[in-house]
Amino acid sequence: MTAVVGPNGSGKNNISDAMRWVLGEQSTRALRCSKMEDIIFSGTPQRKAQGFCEVTVTMDNTDRELNYDGDTVSVTRRFYRSGESEYRINKTLVRLRDVHELFMDTGLGRDGYSIIGQGKIDSIVSAKSEDRREIFEEAAGISRFRYRKEEAERRLEKAEENLIRLHDILNELEERVGPLREQAEKAEKFIALDSEKKELEIGLWLETLERSGKIVREVEEKIASTQNSYEEAESELNVLSAQIEQNFTETNGCTAQMEEARLKASEADELATRKEGEVSVLENDILHEQQTIRRLNGEIESAALTGQTLEADIQEKEQAVKAKEAEAAQNHADFVAFTAQLEELRAGTDSTTREIDAVSAELVSLNAALSEMRVQQSSAESSMQEIRARAETVDAAITESEERLAALHTECEELDAMLHDTAEYIQNAENTVQGHEMRVQQRRKRAEAVKAEADRQMLDAKEKERRAGLLEDLERNLEGFTQSVKTVMRESTRGNLRGIHGPVTRLLKVPREYAVALETALGAAMQNVVVDSEDAAKAAIRLLKQRDSGRATFLPLTTVRGTVIDARDVQNMPGFVGVASTLCHCDEQYAGIRDSLLGRTIVAEDLDRAAEIARRIRFRYRVVSLDGQIVNAGGSFTGGSAARNSGLLSRSAEIARIRADAQMLAQAANETLERHKATQQEVLQAMAELENAKAVLAQHREDEIRFKAEAARAARDVETETANLASLRDEKESAARRLSGFVQTADSAQQKTEETEDKIQAARSKMESMVGDREDAMHRCDETLQHLQ
Repeated sequence: MTAVVGPNGSGKNNISDAMRWVLGEQSTRALRCSKMEDIIFSGTPQRKAQGFCEVTVTMDNTDRELNYDGDTVSVTRRFYRSGESEYRINKTLVRLRDVHELFMDTGLGRDGYSIIGQGKIDSIVSAKSEDRREIFEEAAGISRFRYRKEEAERRLEKAEENLIRLHDILNELEERVGPLREQAEKAEKFIALDSEKKELEIGLWLETLERSGKIVREVEEKIASTQNSYEEAESELNVLSAQIEQNFTETNGCTAQMEEARLKASEADELATRKEGEVSVLENDILHEQQTIRRLNGEIESAALTGQTLEADIQEKEQAVKAKEAEAAQNHADFVAFTAQLEELRAGTDSTTREIDAVSAELVSLNAALSEMRVQQSSAESSMQEIRARAETVDAAITESEERLAALHTECEELDAMLHDTAEYIQNAENTVQGHEMRVQQRRKRAEAVKAEADRQMLDAKEKERRAGLLEDLERNLEGFTQSVKTVMRESTRGNLRGIHGPVTRLLKVPREYAVALETALGAAMQNVVVDSEDAAKAAIRLLKQRDSGRATFLPLTTVRGTVIDARDVQNMPGFVGVASTLCHCDEQYAGIRDSLLGRTIVAEDLDRAAEIARRIRFRYRVVSLDGQIVNAGGSFTGGSAARNSGLLSRSAEIARIRADAQMLAQAANETLERHKATQQEVLQAMAELENAKAVLAQHREDEIRFKAEAARAARDVETETANLASLRDEKESAARRLSGFVQTADSAQQKTEETEDKIQAARSKMESMVGDREDAMHRCDETLQHLQ
């Protein structure tokens, strides 16, 4: 054993891929690439890209295991970047097919089991029975024979198709022999008649030329007389043309004079219109000037009246100004006297005002100090109230914090228990989901199998329908019938022939098991055409002669009558099947035709039985075996293989049978589809159950995540609450210390406040007496100011 080891990406798989490739692998996916050009070296910064890739494998063939005459076998495969490929065995150029055949039954081929790649075992295990059969055949060493068998079958099918085609061509040519003989006879007659026709045509042409010469001379005389008349008419026409030209010239002169007079009238009308417009403009100007004159006269009169009134007002205003100037001079003298008196009073009040200001300043400072003391006292009292209120709040908060801390500890314990239960629920839900997934896979595989069966049945039904359609096309196009029969049926369809019922094969209904025997019994009569009467047959024959479409046999319903042999003497003989006319059925009107063609023919099981029956009836009637062998009346034998183009008689029955088979297959496919729908419903139900289980699992996982988050949050709340409780207790101790300090500050501020209030009372008494003296002086000043005013 040889082991190839190495890290990932070192090229281990390239060795097996190279072996697979040189043995004929064509799938790029099996070679781990997207296109075949990817296996060619694309180059590196140090090495240039290559234009082709090549693999050669050399094998020891001393035991002649390989079907090749040589001790060593070297197989080479080369692929160019242009897409061309070469295969060589011992440096000899060969085909890919030769390489495949060389390694058949050895297990080394591209389809062999000697190279097991990644995933190949799974694909073999899950492969269809047909694929596994190929592997077993390769291992058993019979794939070469299967391949050769398939190749031989393909060649046989092609050869059979060629033979069928040759038989068709031969039959067609045989059918053409008779018409061609008749056509040859007609051609000979045509040649003789054609020579006679040419002689007659020459004589006819000479006679025609002589008559035409006489006619030409008569026509030339008529042309000469007509030419003279034409010249006279032309001279008269020239005279009339000159007169018309003169009249046209005079008419143009009159037209020019009329146009000149019309132009002058138009200019006069324009001048009159322009003058009327100018008159209208002048009249409007005159009316406007008159209105302007009347307006200006009114303004002049109004201005004269306004000037007299203004002179009287000016005189009154000048007298009033003089009186006001005298009064102002008197008031100025009084103002000077009172101003002197007011200055004396103000000088007396200035000293009193300065003393009041000093006392006021002292009072202000005392009030400021008193306000400061009161602020300190009020602030201390407010702070003490706040501290006491905060202490009460802190006590309540401490109590609540202790209660919350205990509740949080309880909540953490409950969340831990819920997390444990949720983990168990998740484990159970995961097991349930796995079970549902396995059930879904099983039902899905079953549904796929049912779908594949339905598809196969539907394809078979479509293939049957296609074959039935092909046979219907053949039946519709009368394939297999002679050209004459096709012509008659085509013209009957178009309405050119009446009374045509159709070929015998279309009127007889034959079971499938008797089709070959009856077709052999009928022979060429299968293409006989049934018609209403002798007249219809004559019309059809005349049409065939006119169209040169060959010959056909017609069976008039009015003249053809058949007889059926008495089968009582032979019906008990071994191998007797029946009289041919009794083995098929048709409409009653065609019974005479059927009995005429098949009433004197006996059908036996095989040739031996047919010969025995013919011998017993002394070869009076024709006996046909089921496989198409004939013992003719009189003792001659006709037989061999059945013609490949047979089946005209049973084609309709074959179409009906294939249609019935297609309908049965379609019905089976529909039933299988219904089963597929049921399995799909089961799959959907299983998927719904799976989704429900996944939803339950997802819900449990969400619960787990939520519980974990709640537990983490509870732990954080415990830490926060513990820190908060410690902070509240520290705050309570600090508040007690601050409260004692504010009590001392409030007592000191109260004592200072009382002392300051006594000083303020004494300063107020002194300032009140000084203010009274100043008010008396100010009263006298006010009286003086009133006199000044």
